[in-house]
Amino acid sequence: DQGRAAADHAQALRKKHQNDQQPPAAALAQLNQQFNTLLSTIVQQNSLAGLRVSWKDADVPYFWPEAPLPDGQRSGYIGNKFYHRDVEPFLADVLIACTRYGPQLVACNIHTHYRGSAQIWYLDRLSQTEKIRLMNENSPDAADPLPLLRLKLLEVFRDVKSNPLSQLIENRFTVQRLLNNEDAFSWAQEQLGLIARSGMTTEFQQLQALFNCFDPQLQDVFPEPDMNSTVNTYLSHLRAKATSHRAPLGALPPATMLPYAQPSFAVQPYPQPQPIQYPMQSAYTVHQPASFHQQQITQPSSSYQIPSAPPYQQPAAQVFPAQQQMSYQPAYQAAPNQSMGQPGRFNGYQQQFNGGPQQQQNGPQFVNNQQQPQQFVNNQQQQAGNGAPYLPFRGQRPCRFCNQWGHWDHFCAQ
Repeated sequence: DQGRAAADHAQALRKKHQNDQQPPAAALAQLNQQFNTLLSTIVQQNSLAGLRVSWKDADVPYFWPEAPLPDGQRSGYIGNKFYHRDVEPFLADVLIACTRYGPQLVACNIHTHYRGSAQIWYLDRLSQTEKIRLMNENSPDAADPLPLLRLKLLEVFRDVKSNPLSQLIENRFTVQRLLNNEDAFSWAQEQLGLIARSGMTTEFQQLQALFNCFDPQLQDVFPEPDMNSTVNTYLSHLRAKATSHRAPLGALPPATMLPYAQPSFAVQPYPQPQPIQYPMQSAYTVHQPASFHQQQITQPSSSYQIPSAPPYQQPAAQVFPAQQQMSYQPAYQAAPNQSMGQPGRFNGYQQQFNGGPQQQQNGPQFVNNQQQPQQFVNNQQQQAGNGAPYLPFRGQRPCRFCNQWGHWDHFCAQ
């Protein structure tokens, strides 16, 4: 009996140990779920490790409830930027941007796409804590990103007509209103009432919103409120500045009174130069580029008649004196007691030539293409200083036109 009891006890211990080794089904299912979650997280982080998404302003539209769009449009381009006047289509584009860039990146950059009353709402109405909360908003549901931001925009801008912020922008104080002697103090009190209705409680927020309602040209004139400014003190400074700035504005030309006034330049096309009419006509046209117009000058045609050319008269041939006429002699002669030999060869005459130019003595001289008279000598046997035989001046024959010596054919007057 004792042996049987010991065997039963050992078998019971063995079964208990086996049950402890096998986990229950619920624990096994939970373990599998945790492992799958960890694995998907690791895969997602590795896939996005090399992908850095940067914010691009051109891909996200702007929200401007008072955008000056033409023909009553609610959305459209102004310049190269796309604007929405209604908040619903703007929020639809925000959801698309969240899918592309992620909710966290959109929440940090979407406030840069507010214009007009939306910009005043974000800068002046929201506190610093609310701004940080909107920028760090988490989106647990990927199908519904940024719920707090979309809820706040819908609360403020769903009805644009009754929105006090939109009325603030539409009632801006311009330079033209200042020139029309409108009281800036009364306008500021009216604007402060609308600002109080919009939910801004502190004086600094109200004065900052009031300053944003000035035209950009007047924002350089009126003082910007600081943290210690009160409403009464700021309004007194505002009235004094408006009175002192109205006088110099009235002395300016009309083109500089209005904001963003650009001078217009009438570009006149440069006229084509007109040809001058010759004197056969009774008038001619003179083009004056400096004055950008043409001046018609009329003169009697008799004073502009071209005289007729005189008839051509053949110049008289130049005849040299008899003592200057030279008879033709051969240029090369044989030395004494020597024969010429064969034609074309110098058998008995030794010519000395050093390669320099021939030196012609007693020949006619030319100064400024004018022939100077000089006596010719019969120097048939005379040799030049360089050893070359002397040749008659200007060739070995007379001119073909006048049959005279002393010049080339193309210099002949005939």
